[in-house]
Amino acid sequence: MTLIEGLDTRNFGMDAGRVPPPGKTEAVLVASVLNMLEQAISAKAPYTKLWPSVYDMYHGRHWGRRPTWKSSPVENHIFSKIETMLPILTDNRPKIDVLPREGAYLEYAELLQSLLDYLWDKNGTDDQLVLGVKNMLLFGKGFLYTYWCDEENDVVSRSVDPQNIFPDPDATSVKDA
Repeated sequence: MTLIEGLDTRNFGMDAGRVPPPGKTEAVLVASVLNMLEQAISAKAPYTKLWPSVYDMYHGRHWGRRPTWKSSPVENHIFSKIETMLPILTDNRPKIDVLPREGAYLEYAELLQSLLDYLWDKNGTDDQLVLGVKNMLLFGKGFLYTYWCDEENDVVSRSVDPQNIFPDPDATSVKDA
């Protein structure tokens, strides 16, 4: 079954009387987006097939399903290595330096530098960075997403689970994706 076949387009969880049926252009657009998502999932699959077992190994589930009466001895070196490397990699925050092109802009550069430092602290970016680096150590990929949040009326940075990233299947580099 494809994503398109599994999509329930009847009322999307709302009262059917209040939701107008999608026009032909919207239905074509939805089908096109779902098709692109399906292609991205298929292209990503060879790279992510080990992720569930990596996650289980990190959490000490090395034995799979076993009867409750059997012991499952685990000496979890994976957890130990990752938790040892994580503070080493994230102990010092990355420094974003704002440098003026000319001496006349020194005051503006200092103001922007203090604004960036304030936003870093306000958003808890240190904690988000730790989550992103942990994902990188576990899965080989870690992502931080910085965006404008209308609800908070401010810039926000969040770590994104690599399973929720779907790069362009035709991309040849990160810049192309």
